[in-house]
Amino acid sequence: MEFLKTLPALERACRDFNDKIIELKEKDKEKSIAAAGKTKAKRGAELKLINNVIGIASPIFAWAMETGNNEVKELTNIRKSYLAHVRDTELIKIVESVHKIAVDNLNNLADYGVTSDKVSELKTDIDEYYESLGMRESGVAERKSAGVSVKALFYEADEILKNRIDRLMEVFKAGQPDFYNIYRAARIIRDL
Repeated sequence: MEFLKTLPALERACRDFNDKIIELKEKDKEKSIAAAGKTKAKRGAELKLINNVIGIASPIFAWAMETGNNEVKELTNIRKSYLAHVRDTELIKIVESVHKIAVDNLNNLADYGVTSDKVSELKTDIDEYYESLGMRESGVAERKSAGVSVKALFYEADEILKNRIDRLMEVFKAGQPDFYNIYRAARIIRDL
């Protein structure tokens, strides 16, 4: 197709179009990996937190039952299945409440298996969960930003294709009708 070299503007348009396609692929990849693993990390931190808080809340509930402390009993009467379905903000509120109760009553809870190490581990799990929420949110923001870039790049590539390449192909309509018709056929998008 030596005849293509007779039109340097078409070569430039094709090069610009290919550059946009490469940019598009890179941004799309960036969009795909922006939140990858972050949601999984958040879920892992959440499960660990739920398991540990249940391991502390249950003995505290038993202590509250024995001592008749209805307020603590109400705050620690929680189930794993419930915690798995609450919003992040509600989960944090519940877990921090249990942690505070454990800290405030640590001396009374030794016979129930609640130790300072377990309470410290719960605090660490709370901090890790907060961190995983931040990572997930930043991943969502990155993904949205990359999505906006993908849209813009797609528009720019489409403009090059429609307003430069398609227009320049008209030069070949009379002199290279087979080439022109193949190009036009390739440009038709069939809705399957």
